[in-house]
Amino acid sequence: HTLELLGKTNEIFQKLYLLEPDNIDFASGLAISFGKLGTIYATQGDLNKALAFYEKETQLFQKLYALEPKNVSFTYGLAMALGKSADVFFAKGDLEK
Repeated sequence: HTLELLGKTNEIFQKLYLLEPDNIDFASGLAISFGKLGTIYATQGDLNKALAFYEKETQLFQKLYALEPKNVSFTYGLAMALGKSADVFFAKGDLEK
Protein backbone atom coordinates (compact mmCIF):
# COMPACT_ATOMS: atom_id res chain seq x y z
CA HIS A 1 0.00 0.00 0.00
CA THR A 2 2.85 2.40 0.80
CA LEU A 3 4.50 1.83 -2.56
CA GLU A 4 1.18 2.40 -4.33
CA LEU A 5 0.58 5.70 -2.52
CA LEU A 6 4.12 6.92 -3.17
CA GLY A 7 3.78 5.91 -6.81
CA LYS A 8 0.61 8.00 -7.13
CA THR A 9 2.28 10.90 -5.36
CA ASN A 10 5.21 10.67 -7.77
CA GLU A 11 2.84 10.60 -10.77
CA ILE A 12 1.12 13.77 -9.60
CA PHE A 13 4.42 15.57 -9.04
CA GLN A 14 5.67 14.46 -12.47
CA LYS A 15 2.55 15.92 -14.11
CA LEU A 16 2.95 19.17 -12.20
CA TYR A 17 6.65 19.36 -13.05
CA LEU A 18 5.96 18.77 -16.74
CA LEU A 19 3.40 21.57 -16.71
CA GLU A 20 5.74 24.00 -14.93
CA PRO A 21 9.37 22.79 -14.99
CA ASP A 22 10.60 26.07 -13.53
CA ASN A 23 8.34 25.82 -10.48
CA ILE A 24 10.77 25.06 -7.66
CA ASP A 25 8.05 23.68 -5.38
CA PHE A 26 6.99 21.13 -8.00
CA ALA A 27 10.61 20.20 -8.73
CA SER A 28 11.39 19.84 -5.03
CA GLY A 29 8.28 17.74 -4.42
CA LEU A 30 9.19 15.49 -7.34
CA ALA A 31 12.76 15.12 -6.08
CA ILE A 32 11.53 14.19 -2.61
CA SER A 33 9.07 11.66 -4.04
CA PHE A 34 11.89 10.05 -6.07
CA GLY A 35 13.93 9.79 -2.86
CA LYS A 36 11.07 8.17 -0.96
CA LEU A 37 10.56 5.61 -3.72
CA GLY A 38 14.28 4.91 -3.70
CA THR A 39 14.18 4.31 0.04
CA ILE A 40 11.29 1.85 -0.33
CA TYR A 41 13.17 -0.13 -2.97
CA ALA A 42 16.40 -0.04 -0.95
CA THR A 43 14.51 -1.39 2.06
CA GLN A 44 13.11 -4.17 -0.13
CA GLY A 45 16.63 -5.00 -1.31
CA ASP A 46 16.16 -3.84 -4.92
CA LEU A 47 19.29 -1.73 -4.98
CA ASN A 48 19.31 -1.10 -8.73
CA LYS A 49 15.81 0.36 -8.65
CA ALA A 50 16.68 2.34 -5.53
CA LEU A 51 19.74 3.78 -7.24
CA ALA A 52 17.71 4.77 -10.31
CA PHE A 53 15.33 6.77 -8.12
CA TYR A 54 18.15 8.30 -6.08
CA GLU A 55 19.86 9.40 -9.30
CA LYS A 56 16.65 11.14 -10.44
CA GLU A 57 16.40 12.78 -7.02
CA THR A 58 20.03 13.92 -7.28
CA GLN A 59 19.53 15.39 -10.76
CA LEU A 60 16.58 17.48 -9.61
CA PHE A 61 18.32 18.71 -6.48
CA GLN A 62 21.38 19.60 -8.59
CA LYS A 63 19.10 21.71 -10.81
CA LEU A 64 17.46 23.34 -7.80
CA TYR A 65 20.82 23.99 -6.13
CA ALA A 66 22.13 25.58 -9.35
CA LEU A 67 19.09 27.87 -9.46
CA GLU A 68 19.30 28.84 -5.78
CA PRO A 69 22.69 27.94 -4.28
CA LYS A 70 21.92 29.85 -1.07
CA ASN A 71 18.74 27.87 -0.41
CA VAL A 72 19.74 25.58 2.46
CA SER A 73 16.87 23.17 1.76
CA PHE A 74 18.17 22.51 -1.75
CA THR A 75 21.74 22.20 -0.49
CA TYR A 76 20.58 19.75 2.17
CA GLY A 77 18.45 17.81 -0.35
CA LEU A 78 21.40 17.48 -2.72
CA ALA A 79 23.72 16.30 0.05
CA MET A 80 21.17 13.74 1.25
CA ALA A 81 20.50 12.46 -2.28
CA LEU A 82 24.22 12.01 -2.93
CA GLY A 83 24.61 10.24 0.41
CA LYS A 84 21.78 7.81 -0.38
CA SER A 85 23.38 6.96 -3.72
CA ALA A 86 26.70 6.40 -1.96
CA ASP A 87 24.98 4.08 0.53
CA VAL A 88 23.62 1.98 -2.34
CA PHE A 89 27.03 1.76 -4.02
CA PHE A 90 28.51 0.72 -0.68
CA ALA A 91 25.80 -1.94 -0.17
CA LYS A 92 26.51 -3.27 -3.66
CA GLY A 93 30.23 -3.44 -2.82
CA ASP A 94 31.07 -0.87 -5.50
CA LEU A 95 33.46 1.38 -3.62
CA GLU A 96 34.90 2.95 -6.80
CA LYS A 97 31.79 5.08 -7.52
